[in-house]
Amino acid sequence: MTRRGSIPGLCHCWSGQGSQQLPRLSGVYVQRKRVGGTLHYRLSADQEQARRDILAILEEPARQVNMRLREGKKMVEVLAPLAVNKGQALRSFVEHFQVQGVVFAGDDQTDLDAVLEVERLRKEKKVVAGLSIVVQHADTLPVLLEHADIVVQEVGGMVDLLREIVEML
Repeated sequence: MTRRGSIPGLCHCWSGQGSQQLPRLSGVYVQRKRVGGTLHYRLSADQEQARRDILAILEEPARQVNMRLREGKKMVEVLAPLAVNKGQALRSFVEHFQVQGVVFAGDDQTDLDAVLEVERLRKEKKVVAGLSIVVQHADTLPVLLEHADIVVQEVGGMVDLLREIVEML
């Protein structure tokens, strides 16, 4: 049997050379996920150097176990070689639970698939109400802003919007 990316594969990426070097990267936070993980370097004093170090440490172990590395906003994701994205996950959730409405909020390239999926779900009438919110930062991709139903400024804007929604309930 041939495995093409797996949890053991991810463990291999985190083990060996990587397990010894990753903790030494100041300001890097490792977020382990069921399949894959994310290394956030936004708290690093030298973000570009942290990015280069993460890629240098993980590229070969990831390649050896057929995992993919994908860069986002001040983070590197370790992904199984599956054609799954946040948009597909959102559609699966909507269909599985037969929800009537969905709200998605994001701020990164990795969120674009879900923002576009909200549009498709509305057009296909799979949801009665669908709303995509983009949290704008200085480096937010223009395509995210173009497809957002609502754009809020920074995390504080998202907090304000959530408070407004709660007050309406």
